[in-house]
Amino acid sequence: MTLKKNIYKITVNWGDCDPAGIVFYPNFYKWMDEAHWDYFDQIGQSIIKLKKQYKIIGLPLLQTSGIYYKPCKQGDNLELETRLIELKKSSLRLQYIITNKGHIASIGYEARIWAKKKDTNISSQTIPFRVKNELLKYIKDEIIL
Repeated sequence: MTLKKNIYKITVNWGDCDPAGIVFYPNFYKWMDEAHWDYFDQIGQSIIKLKKQYKIIGLPLLQTSGIYYKPCKQGDNLELETRLIELKKSSLRLQYIITNKGHIASIGYEARIWAKKKDTNISSQTIPFRVKNELLKYIKDEIIL
């Protein structure tokens, strides 16, 4: 069964805000990171299980970015929709549509790699066929800009 939407919910707390009372931008990156863990759990590809099964260190970040449209404040209930928008040989790209009261507040992106560690070196590895084949079921054709 294909997952239609994966929504990760956040309530903005006092400590998430800057002195002006709006969300301090690094918190969006923290929430996107949390949402990526939740997303992989929801699609049956728990990163914790993948780490054990394939001896990877996880899916470390290669690149991240965000676009901010509307400020979010303490008490706001945000929804982060996670979308898998690109899958390559050893990397993937996620998009996060962050809404507040039904309006887009921010859109974020992450590029992550399938990575292993040898000694002190971390390197990308080819995503195993079995995992890639499963992830292909969740690719979203529609990308929100």
